[in-house]
Amino acid sequence: MTNPINLTEATHDVFMGLAETSQNEGREPEVTNTSNKIKGHLMNLKKSGLITTNVCDGDSYNVLWVGFTAKGLAYAKEHGAHPFEI
Repeated sequence: MTNPINLTEATHDVFMGLAETSQNEGREPEVTNTSNKIKGHLMNLKKSGLITTNVCDGDSYNVLWVGFTAKGLAYAKEHGAHPFEI
């Protein structure tokens, strides 16, 4: 399958992991691994217009939640995933 949005394979894999997690859990996925490598992939996904991020700091854990844009939902569906939609 082609990758017209021009993501690296690793960034595509991170995106698909998020999309599949969202599909399986029926909610927006949270990111608990915020290594520099993962942050780089998330930044690339945001720059590509596929995701948004939100930090929930209402408790002692600063949880990073990922939301899918319309473009991100379409991209995920093109690749066989069906993320949770608000």
